[in-house]
Amino acid sequence: MWKFLPAVAAAFATAFSPVFLSTACAEEKEEQKAPASLEELDQRIAEVVAKGSPVGLEVALVDASGVIWSNGYGYLDKEKTRPVETTTAFRAGSISKSFTGLLAEMLSEEGVLDLNAKLKDVVPEIEFTNKWEATDPVRLVHLSEHTTGWDDIQFSEYRDFGPDVTPLEGLAANPVSRTSRWRPGRYASYCNSGPVALAAAIEKMTGEKYEDLVDERIFAPLGIEGASFLLTDDVKGRISKSYSSKLLEEPYVHIGLRASGSLNISASELGKFVAFLIRRGEVNGEQLIPPEAATRIETPTTSLAAEAGLKLGYGLGNYGSSIKDRVFHGHTGGIDGFISQYGYSKETGTGFVIMSNTADGKPFVEARNLLVSYLLSQSALVEPAAAKADDLARYEGMYRQITPRTEFARVLSDAFDIARVHAEDGKLVVSPPFGEGVSLTPLGDGFFTAEGRTQADRMILTTPEGAMEMHRSFQDAYRRVSLIEAYAPVAIIGAAAILSALALLSTLIWILARPFGAFRNSNRWRVYTLPLLAIASLAACLGAFALASMGSGTEAIERLGAPSLWTRTIQISTYLLPIFAALGVYAALTARGTSIFARMQAGATSLVLLLLSGYLWTYGWIGMTVWSYAPKVVGV
Repeated sequence: MWKFLPAVAAAFATAFSPVFLSTACAEEKEEQKAPASLEELDQRIAEVVAKGSPVGLEVALVDASGVIWSNGYGYLDKEKTRPVETTTAFRAGSISKSFTGLLAEMLSEEGVLDLNAKLKDVVPEIEFTNKWEATDPVRLVHLSEHTTGWDDIQFSEYRDFGPDVTPLEGLAANPVSRTSRWRPGRYASYCNSGPVALAAAIEKMTGEKYEDLVDERIFAPLGIEGASFLLTDDVKGRISKSYSSKLLEEPYVHIGLRASGSLNISASELGKFVAFLIRRGEVNGEQLIPPEAATRIETPTTSLAAEAGLKLGYGLGNYGSSIKDRVFHGHTGGIDGFISQYGYSKETGTGFVIMSNTADGKPFVEARNLLVSYLLSQSALVEPAAAKADDLARYEGMYRQITPRTEFARVLSDAFDIARVHAEDGKLVVSPPFGEGVSLTPLGDGFFTAEGRTQADRMILTTPEGAMEMHRSFQDAYRRVSLIEAYAPVAIIGAAAILSALALLSTLIWILARPFGAFRNSNRWRVYTLPLLAIASLAACLGAFALASMGSGTEAIERLGAPSLWTRTIQISTYLLPIFAALGVYAALTARGTSIFARMQAGATSLVLLLLSGYLWTYGWIGMTVWSYAPKVVGV
């Protein structure tokens, strides 16, 4: 009965985000032969679009000289009235953050903006909560590197704010989400409000609008034409329609956090930005930024893992990850049914852009992998990282994910996002508690990489407090826990599911057998009623989530992002769950004239549901206001 909840959480947690393509659409494991020519590449991408659900796709290949090849596939709409062209505009989602990060680095180089300045000193109007502010303040650099510790934006913050919203107005919608859950600068956890707070700081320090500065300082020098963070008349004439993975049309949403996800651009124009990064900041023979600034953009600096030497992570609107075992820097994005990605390899000096108007990730990744395979086939191979000796036994144990992007989902990640780590044949194997895992090559000093890759993409370290933690890229940190800590939450949830199912089955048998003389004088209703009401309360909560999430993403946001029948049902039913469960325990203990078996079954069901209520209460789920919920402060 819990299976739809991760999908609900992911649907909103992945909006205009880079995590979408690394989780919801994991890279295909099957090795395919690389296209031998551009003609073959073109043909195979066309086949992917023809057999899959993407309505339209636009791609570009890039090197230091600029865009070397681009093409459009499919249509701007599912009615197939207009084909995708290389001038078609798509929403780039979180790729917007790359421009925010570049602009911040430019102003930092010029001394206009101090990335180490405290947010409170620069923009005191922005509300946030950080109980460590006196010793570990939120700094501007944390906003771009996603190390504020803030929760990601919540359901109410995805709504349409209209075309004229300012960064400060967008941030004012729900300050409660900007609660540091651990010390700022400790862990990276993706948060869409951070870069917008940085954009507000940029506007404060320069006296100019963020969008105007991007036009003047980036778009114009790079020759990027037709790109805009706004739905201009020009964009309206060229922008594609967009669709959910079920091909439901998604409307254009004027988000309140434009600097994090509102860029409209074509793949070929975005390719000019990628070529600029490949050239390390050079434009027409002049350095728009120095080469070391380009490196800074790509380099994380403020998390425990970054300070310990893990180079792959989130810098200033740019992060490194492995695609087909090679390191690519860049960004991904997803918004309103659009998904997109750009990436470039510093080793080969080549890159790609891919943009789709449908939120189906599987064909998107298939087409992306064809682009990458072709690029890699044109360059010399790089040897995988060599293994080094390490005492792998010291890392073994159970690890729990401690940095969920959205606090709403922590109740699930604490129960199900568990990793078992053990040494095997000189490798470190990381797996779910039951199932196959990933074999990691040790690189020494706690650094590891997946087999065949060229650079460390995760590490295991000991925190200043003595805890053992596993950090992967920039998004995930796992802490070693005891077996009881690892399995207690899932045991409670599993027991509640099993006993609830048995209670419903027993009730059904009781109802069907009574007309035939069975259970006539058992008085089971005295103990069955209250646990059944508790089960009904839980079912009402989950059912409201499921029904509210049906349809397009925009419809789900409207239902869950404000007080409504759905959100009030969730709130009230979670209040009723512990009340009925507690009364059920009392009834089972005090009932007379009822069989001991019925009392034991009803009492066990009620007790487990009461334990489940306690578990949900520790995560703020009892009486939760879905549209705006208080994040749990968990860290040190």
